[in-house]
Amino acid sequence: MSFSTKRLALGLVVLATACSSGRVPEAAAPAPAQPPSTAANRPPDAAHPPVRRELPGRSAEAASRRRSISGPTVQAAVNRYLQAEHATGADRKHVVERVDLNGDNRDDALVLMQSRRYCSASGCKVLVFQNTGDGYSLSSEMRLGRTPMIAANTRTNGWRDLVAPMTTARAGMQLVMLKHSDAGYPADGERAPVVSPNREINGRVLFSDD
Repeated sequence: MSFSTKRLALGLVVLATACSSGRVPEAAAPAPAQPPSTAANRPPDAAHPPVRRELPGRSAEAASRRRSISGPTVQAAVNRYLQAEHATGADRKHVVERVDLNGDNRDDALVLMQSRRYCSASGCKVLVFQNTGDGYSLSSEMRLGRTPMIAANTRTNGWRDLVAPMTTARAGMQLVMLKHSDAGYPADGERAPVVSPNREINGRVLFSDD
């Protein structure tokens, strides 16, 4: 179907509105020789704070985690994700949309998390589970904006592009397009390309009632 992003942006604006010094001693005895100061033996102080280094392999760990979460059904896969997250009670609230994303004639699943744990002022987390034929495997975790979103007919790397609203402190609410790569869909929608409100998008509208 043909869907104007201008209409989507207008609806989102309506929704957002509703929700709405010491001296040197003289004749001092010579001081014993001190070893040269190095980063290893210099104590941390305000002038030389310790440098925080990012732990290596985080992206590899995230990819490994995604590959390890799967299940024979969408709900079983989602339950395993929530169990790994130690999510209980209201934190488990979510809705599911099924659509073929990679053109293999099998419906994949997009899971929109709806609890405060997974949502913020900028949006909520969306999980993408690929239908492998014998079950569903987590392939992407995205922080998106508000709903609805569109699974566009245009494709990148064989997967449908996703158009979604995104709210940022710098730019406010705007539409972005998430394109698939070898690593899956991008995790942060704020860095995705912006879609012009006048551009017409052909595709399927998802989460239109949420």
